[in-house]
Amino acid sequence: QVQHANRIMDFRDKFGEDKIIDVHYADLMRDPVGTTKALYATLGDEFTPEAEAGIQRWVDDNPQDKFGVHEYKLAQFGLSKEALEPQFERYLSRYDVEPEGK
Repeated sequence: QVQHANRIMDFRDKFGEDKIIDVHYADLMRDPVGTTKALYATLGDEFTPEAEAGIQRWVDDNPQDKFGVHEYKLAQFGLSKEALEPQFERYLSRYDVEPEGK
């Protein structure tokens, strides 16, 4: 995964930030309609009432915990936050990612 994260950042460094729009997963989960509306605005596209209703309908029909709550812990996979954070430091600091692992 570290290699993938580094490739993404290398691509951005090579081709420029202006060709990429970041959407934080946490923002999308907290406010799917508002985050999508902001994305449309960034792209210069119209966010229609129909689009908003469609997104809200999908969110209502597909709650995140629809099939139960799944909580994963790094230890289940033989990993630890202390071991992973240094490897992902470049990514975490560049994108201000909220740590989720426990």
